[in-house]
Amino acid sequence: MAQSFNLTGDGNWYRIASIGGAHAQFEYIYAHTTAHQPSIVTGEVQFINSQSILIQQHHAMGYSQSNLPQFALINYGNESQVWIKAYPGVNTGNFTIISSKNIGSSIGEVMDADLTDNGGILKIYPQIRPFTHSFYGNIILPESTLSVGTDKVVDGYKLAVDGKIMAKEVKVTVDGWADFVFEPGYENMSLPKTAAFIKENHHLPGMLPANKMEKEGLLLGEMNKKLLQKIEELTLHLIAMDQEIKLLKKNHKKKVQVRQ
Repeated sequence: MAQSFNLTGDGNWYRIASIGGAHAQFEYIYAHTTAHQPSIVTGEVQFINSQSILIQQHHAMGYSQSNLPQFALINYGNESQVWIKAYPGVNTGNFTIISSKNIGSSIGEVMDADLTDNGGILKIYPQIRPFTHSFYGNIILPESTLSVGTDKVVDGYKLAVDGKIMAKEVKVTVDGWADFVFEPGYENMSLPKTAAFIKENHHLPGMLPANKMEKEGLLLGEMNKKLLQKIEELTLHLIAMDQEIKLLKKNHKKKVQVRQ
């Protein structure tokens, strides 16, 4: 049976679901008419009293950022509560729970201006963004591929992105590393041979040429390993040159002493 109440933009939080000792779930519609057009947010929320987490999915259409609601969870261990707040100043809209299980029946009857934890664990989630499908929770795609910014599925790849990616950190797993350069018996190409190779091929030995890189792209793990290999080979050349310079200085010093 559907439950609904008028959600006002008065800046207050309203309790829309509470449970104790069971899994719970509800689907909702939040709708009101803006100055230009009807606006609707739909979604589904799942939660359990013993965990401070909501599994959520929200679909927002026809809203500006200032018209979107915000959800929160308070966990008391033996009870969990889900709260909602409309954006302050927005027109009054209708919030309807269209289907539910184990959520109680006091939708919108309890209000809290500040929404303190009252001894529980409080989690306030970010405001829903316009024209988006928002999801909170773990996503598992065991046999699927994902394409972003393109309608093409790229064979052999689980994720294809046609566009830029921004991240704070990227971890790439690799099979083996380039420290074999320092193993006894490794034959480091001499500088004259390296110079001759570069003159003929216009790229470093063991590296792909520019035209092939531009056509095929590169594998980050493999490229980092190759770059490190070149750094380690260069380091060996520098060590050898340093030893040679020291030997030349030593021999020069002996010759000077003999002349004196």
